[in-house]
Amino acid sequence: NSRNVFYFDKTKNQVEKISLNFEGLPMDKFLACFATLNYMGRFYISGGFQNPKSFLTLDMGNKTFKQLMNMPTGHNYHGMIGIGNNIFSISGHKNQNVEKFDLTTNSWTSLEPLQNSLSWPQCISIEDRLLYVFGDSCERGNSNKKIYRMDIMNPNGNWEIIDVVSSLEKLPFYSGIVRLGPNNVLVLGGKFNSIEGNISKCFELNFNNNSYNENADYR
Repeated sequence: NSRNVFYFDKTKNQVEKISLNFEGLPMDKFLACFATLNYMGRFYISGGFQNPKSFLTLDMGNKTFKQLMNMPTGHNYHGMIGIGNNIFSISGHKNQNVEKFDLTTNSWTSLEPLQNSLSWPQCISIEDRLLYVFGDSCERGNSNKKIYRMDIMNPNGNWEIIDVVSSLEKLPFYSGIVRLGPNNVLVLGGKFNSIEGNISKCFELNFNNNSYNENADYR
């Protein structure tokens, strides 16, 4: 509920605050559950409760927003990722839809939706071609072993569901993700359900054999 953006100034080694101009926009301040993306030198903001279809870019030079074409459907608690010349808006609270924004044409295209809605889904890309999405829905509040994969070069844009081999009964959601290599991802913490607290363990996901196991080297 503010108009402020904070950034770290490396030359001064300190955090500074700027107050942004919202004039002419469909929002007059930041509200909860929007998604952000820093991609190809620009900063993007999409969705949220107040204007779930909004899609904006921030010009840090003059501290103003530019409104881009609205998303086809409203998103909040959703994921955003940039791959190539495209930005993907993925699922969210009670929304299974996936859409692609083409940076060359400044237009949206609707892709095949997910089978379930995912809140704060984890999104990563491999080789700037394979898009992976995993997590779960806060409506159900329980994790599972379902991971989605799409080859974005495929004109049909179909999702493939990966069968994960794991000693775990389920995979955590709301986790952090770090790429360890071309086929390995480190999953940091998260939750196994909406009732229990956060977990402090780390897990490694290997896309060569689709295995997912606790990694004792990280604490």
